[in-house]
Amino acid sequence: MRLCSVGLVLAVVVLSACAPAGEDQVSEGGEVAVKGGMDETGPYDVVTDWPKPAKNHDDMWTWGVAADVVVDTPDRIFIVTRGDVRKDDSESSDRRRTNYIVVVDRNGNEIENWSQWDTMMVGPHSIAISPYDPERHIWVQDNSRQQVWKFSNDGSRLVQTWGEANVIGDDENHFNGVSSIAFLPDGSFLLGDGYDGQRIVKYDADGEYVTEWGAGGPMPFNRIHAVAVDSQRRVIVSDRNNSRVQVFTENGEFIEEWPNMRRPNSLHTDAEHNVWVLDGRPGMGRLLKYNEAGVLQDYWGVGGGVCAPAGPRCAPGQMSNPHGMSVDSEGNLYIADYDNNRVLKFVPKPGANPARLVGQPLLLSD
Repeated sequence: MRLCSVGLVLAVVVLSACAPAGEDQVSEGGEVAVKGGMDETGPYDVVTDWPKPAKNHDDMWTWGVAADVVVDTPDRIFIVTRGDVRKDDSESSDRRRTNYIVVVDRNGNEIENWSQWDTMMVGPHSIAISPYDPERHIWVQDNSRQQVWKFSNDGSRLVQTWGEANVIGDDENHFNGVSSIAFLPDGSFLLGDGYDGQRIVKYDADGEYVTEWGAGGPMPFNRIHAVAVDSQRRVIVSDRNNSRVQVFTENGEFIEEWPNMRRPNSLHTDAEHNVWVLDGRPGMGRLLKYNEAGVLQDYWGVGGGVCAPAGPRCAPGQMSNPHGMSVDSEGNLYIADYDNNRVLKFVPKPGANPARLVGQPLLLSD
């Protein structure tokens, strides 16, 4: 016999204790609460066998390290890798210098290959599109070549370059491991010169140097891995090797830190004023939702070990060192699963609680 006549203090317990045995329960958010499971993919289902092999993949070569992903439209998704690897070798040292930038459609089929730029790629780390740019330029940060490139949306033109190829430095046109970029509505942008440079560098809409901060500051960086801007125009910085996020004004004044993370790799600020952090070490991966005060709201994800290309098979959705993320206008989520040499596509489950879904990119007014 189950006792269900309890007071409000136990209201949360009542939902579980009084539900008929064997029936699904409905949560406050409207989701069906199923028995068992471990919330491995949160409110999403995983699209299997996505993306398809590149057109020049064969019995020997396959996708290499998945560095980043960015969505132009739901039928035009950019994948950035560190080049192909051999199918029978889990080490990325034996690489083929191709398929650095590949564009696929919603089904994962290759529709463009930017092979015209392969010869200048060394270690592309991130790719981005400014949400404020009507021309939708494609930005690539190569933390091995020490350069940032701005391409036309179709890849036919290299519009502008920052940094001197293969030359390390710490001035306005030299970098030491440039890793990431974030945009402001006036066209200015912020570069995370973060692998060894440990600074944020701000440029105006014409690409001219404005200011920088980091080295010698109150909370020194140790590998800036991602940069984002929130609804208050604060600059959110993934201080990865210090296992924290730091928050600044857009001109570099320190505000606060969000400590006690594992390995924050990627950041996404959404239109609902959330800050999503993709956190992962080799063998693990988790997506964390924070509010703009830095308070944890939700999370999901489990590790899966390194499974590509020659390791044991990983289950769909398992991640190892997830490295970058993007969301399309239909709410689908894409994650670059770095150690598993793949990009994962997640689609919202039917009836998923909207509060658990990664929101559309934040758009600020100028």
